[in-house]
Amino acid sequence: MGAVVSNTMKNIKIINNNTEKLVDVPVGGYYDVNPGEKVVLEEKPEGLVKTDDDLLLLFSDGSFYLLTNFFKSSTDIDISNAIEVADQTYYPPDFETQIEVPLRDTFEPRPSPRSEFEFTSPQDISLLNLKEESNADDTETDTQESNIMMQMLSAEQADSGIVTPSTIPTSVSINNVSISESSGTAVFTVTRVGDNTQTATVDFVTEDNTAISSEDYTGQTGTVTFLPGENTQYITIAISDGSVYEENENFNINLLNPTNTTISNKQGKATIEDDDTPPSFNISDITVNENDGVAIFTVTKVGATSITATVDFSTADATATSAEDYVTQTGSLTFSPNETTQYISIAITDDLIYENAEHFHVNLSNPVFSTISDSQGQGNIIDNDPLVPASFQINDTSAEDDAGVIIFTVTRTGDSTQTSTVDFTTNDGSAVSGSDYTAQSGTLTFAAGETTQLITIAISDDAIYEGDESFTIDLSNATNANIGDTQGVGTITDNDDLPSFSIDDVSQAETIGNMVFTVTRTGDSTQTSTVDFTTN
Repeated sequence: MGAVVSNTMKNIKIINNNTEKLVDVPVGGYYDVNPGEKVVLEEKPEGLVKTDDDLLLLFSDGSFYLLTNFFKSSTDIDISNAIEVADQTYYPPDFETQIEVPLRDTFEPRPSPRSEFEFTSPQDISLLNLKEESNADDTETDTQESNIMMQMLSAEQADSGIVTPSTIPTSVSINNVSISESSGTAVFTVTRVGDNTQTATVDFVTEDNTAISSEDYTGQTGTVTFLPGENTQYITIAISDGSVYEENENFNINLLNPTNTTISNKQGKATIEDDDTPPSFNISDITVNENDGVAIFTVTKVGATSITATVDFSTADATATSAEDYVTQTGSLTFSPNETTQYISIAITDDLIYENAEHFHVNLSNPVFSTISDSQGQGNIIDNDPLVPASFQINDTSAEDDAGVIIFTVTRTGDSTQTSTVDFTTNDGSAVSGSDYTAQSGTLTFAAGETTQLITIAISDDAIYEGDESFTIDLSNATNANIGDTQGVGTITDNDDLPSFSIDDVSQAETIGNMVFTVTRTGDSTQTSTVDFTTN
């Protein structure tokens, strides 16, 4: 198969089955072209030298591509491997049929391009400008020489058309390197390709970029010498290992002043990868009184750095809530390289209610050029309200007799930090247990922090009007508390209709004597009812 050889580090595009890829052809290296692949170059050559098998493309900057076996007639070579340069496609010579090239339409037959060259001396070949379509009649009239000179061909080599390394223009290039800050040195490789039969030299000098020679590496100037037959030399630059965390940095080595060679790649870049530990953030805990107004947390950056670092923060509820005890907050802190401490102030809400100590959190997140060693600070709020002794109260309540139950509420006020108990019992009033409600007694237990419990009493519904009636629940025997209101009254509202009275009208002769009126009671007749009357 054919191969692409270059004297400079360049990318070439390879197309195969509608798929593109970029390939690095290393200095002095090559890329083997596989069946079905098309090589696409990005720049147009100044000229070319063709042999029976190979094609040498020459560029104005001294670089070249040698396409080996390009013209070799072999069933192993897919002749659709045209070399596309800008808008011009090179076909194998004398190819007279249509072909399909990947990513392009079918091409009509066309003459293959030719290059013209003439010998001006046994050692010099002047390449003429490449023309898309050559004409033999134009050769004499259009013989402007290209600025690319091949001075390595002997007459015998030129006559035979053989291209060998000694016929390729010589050039030098330098690579890029990446090293860890602690590696101690950065070693650049300077490579010579082409004619290596003479001694060649090239100067070099380091150049600051983000890396500074007084801090990050040792600046250096010098000369690289290639003796005959030598193709590789090395430049070693000392690297400083610091203890401060910083971004990756880089510096350059520039090649200049070549003798007996040219420069195809004049600059190499060294990337110094920092391997120091990044700084870390931590946040303090804080305890404040409820009436202090603010809780101030301290955020500390630990570790040396030359980079600005940031970290986000946000509050979070715990036993203290943002709706009642503090003001929620989010934000971001920015630390300059030498800054080690910043503060977060959270407003605290002061109320008049005695309560247990409460707490909330401030959480750190999203560090940039840093890490987090302690992500959570706790803010403890100590209540400043006086402790009021625990006290029980029971309410008065009412319900219609068809409601089924009547519910009393027992409330504990003051100190709720301990378990407290209180007994209760029902007592008749106008309502009688058994017929109007179900008697009940028991003990209520309030756990620490609990302030309210309910007592539910069943009530009876009948069809007899009896008016509103009431009974009581009495509290007694409190522990860890006193009783501020000992009795709750439960009123059962009667929902039955009252009985009603009516009197008839009477008409009779005057001679009969007494007139008799009839008074009638309708509705509930289970109870004694009275009504007054008078004549008018």
